[in-house]
This record gives sequence, C-alpha cells and structure tokens, in this order.
Amino acid sequence: MTDLKLVEEWARAKEVADVVGRVPPFFSNTIRSLVKDEQENGGERSRSTNEYLKTLFNSASVKAPIYHATLSFHPEALEGKAHVSRKDLIAPYSPKDLASVISLLYVYKQLSKKAPELQWNELKDEIARSTEIGGYYGQSVPNVGFFAGLLCGGMRLLGLGALLCFDAYSFDQYQRYRKENNMGFDLAYETDLFGCNHVNVSAIFVQTVGLGLDLAKDFATGLETNYENLLSLPDNQSCFAAAPLWIQSLLLTGAEPNVKHVGDFYPLAEKRTLLLELVQSVNDTGKMDHWLSRTAEDAHPDNAPVLYNEKERERFFAAMERRKRLDKQKEEEEQEIRESAQFDVQEILEGGEHGEEDDSPDEDSSQPAD
Repeated sequence: MTDLKLVEEWARAKEVADVVGRVPPFFSNTIRSLVKDEQENGGERSRSTNEYLKTLFNSASVKAPIYHATLSFHPEALEGKAHVSRKDLIAPYSPKDLASVISLLYVYKQLSKKAPELQWNELKDEIARSTEIGGYYGQSVPNVGFFAGLLCGGMRLLGLGALLCFDAYSFDQYQRYRKENNMGFDLAYETDLFGCNHVNVSAIFVQTVGLGLDLAKDFATGLETNYENLLSLPDNQSCFAAAPLWIQSLLLTGAEPNVKHVGDFYPLAEKRTLLLELVQSVNDTGKMDHWLSRTAEDAHPDNAPVLYNEKERERFFAAMERRKRLDKQKEEEEQEIRESAQFDVQEILEGGEHGEEDDSPDEDSSQPAD
C-alpha cells in the first residue's frame, strides 16, 4: 500500500471515528490517570485517580455496567457480600484493566445513541458476545491478559459500530457478505466499501479515549498481523495478534481454532475447561442483557439492593423525592406560563384595544333624524 493510500485510509477512519464526538476531558483524564498508575506507580491507584473514580462512580450510569461487568469477570470478588461498595467493584481490576472497561463503556454508550436502531440491535448482540469471550480468553492466557482480550473482543467491534453510523447502506452490504461466507472480518473488503476498516477506527478510539497513541499503534499492528506471524512481534503487540483468532473461533464455533498453536498463547490447562464452559454459556444465551447495555435503572436500589447500605439507600430516595418536587414545581411554572400566554393571545385576537368591539354610540347618534 502506498504512503498516500495509507494516509487517505487513516484520514477516513478519523472521519468515521468522529461520529462519537469529542471525548469529555473527565473521561479521558480518568483513563489516562489509570494508565499512568499502571506504568509509573507499580499498579497502585494514585490519590488523583481515586478522586476521579469516586466522582465517576457517583453516576448510576457507570456504577450499573461496572457492577455487572464484575459479576461476569470477577464473580468471586462479590460473592457473599451483603453490600458492594465502590471499592469492592474496583478492587479486582488492575488500573489498566479498569481503564479498558471504562473505555469500552464510553464508546459503546455514544454509539448506541447514534446508530440506526434496527442494525444496532443485531450488532450489539455480537459486540456483547465478542466482548465477553475476549475478556474470558484474556483471563485464561497470562501472555494476553484481560486488558488485551477485552479490547480485541470489544473495541474492534465498536469500530464496526462506527462504520454502521457512518454508512448504514454499506454496512448492510458488508454484514450480508460476512454471513454468506460465515466469516469474522475482511479488512480489504471493508476498505473497498468504506475507505477504511474497523481496525483503523477502533485504534483511533483507543487513542482518543485516553489509552494513548503508542497503545493504539500496538493494537492496530497486532490486529493486522496473521496468527502464524505473531512471534515476530514484540510482547506489547503479539497479545493483540493472538487474541482475535481465538475470539472469532470461540464465537463462531464454540471451539479453539484449528491451527498450529503457539504455546505462549494457549489457555492454561487449569483454565481451559472453565473458558470453554463460559464460552458455551455465552453462545447458548439468547439475546444477551450485557453489562455494556446496562443503564442507571439497573442500579436502582430496588433492582440492585446490594449496591446500597442503609444510609446510601435513604440518601437515594431522599434525592428522588427532591427531584420529584423540583420537577412538579417546574411543571406548574411552565403550565402557568402557557396559560398566561394563551390569555394574552385571546386578548389580542378578541378584545381590548387591539380589536374589542366598541358598543358606545356614534358621535351624532343623539341628533334627531331629519
């Protein structure tokens, strides 16, 4: 591929990725802080990171998905707990792993607001299964890890979601092509259709959410490298080359890929059986009620009582009552304004100096007729 062609491809990918809009600084700063803790702070979360997370987890729209993600990937961390605190939800994750969860959540939520509903409802189920399987595979292979597994399973599919938002007609054509050939992805075919491919787009997401340019390059290089060539890559790229083949095979067939395996990227013996059981559970499920699609309503005390102690529950319902009172007050004020406006219009059209009938006698009406 010529340099010019490559520049054009990445420029189009940037155009496609822009469908999610600018990432709010609070999200990107939280993710950058987590990555910095992983790289420079020995995996310990700094005070500033904890402050970011404290604010972030005050939102039920964040708390609910991450609670359900933890139930999926770290159920042992919540088992037997009568109350699950923010610290309990965060504890099972390294800073980098938590950064990947928050990154996927942000991009997924933005795409879900903008994608055509019919195609999104089908694609989001594939996103859910691929993300779940990617996380499980990463957990079973230390040389891949949860972080790379989750990004390969989830972020690359979100790149496909952005292509849907950008050009729904071409997306439908591509999905038919995939189904007819019972395949995962065809990057060359995507580039012919869209002017770029989902790997380009998802790598831009990796950079813009705050995971960094270097990681975005490693991610793209790994995804574009064939499995048989992965040993030619450094460790920071080979993990992204190993995971896709496994994820696609487990997603499409429920079994490991039929290739000559590389031992460093084969699931640990004690985890392989659990991996296949979890994959079967994912593939046997109908439409998944996945952690990425969870909303604030899923963190309501009546739906997830374990997320609240007694004081938190009282504060939640007190806040709800305050909100109801404010909403009612606002509604009454708006009704008063509407009624006042209606009266003013009536006055203008039917009465007053702007058109009121004048019943007073004419000036000469008292004079007798000739």
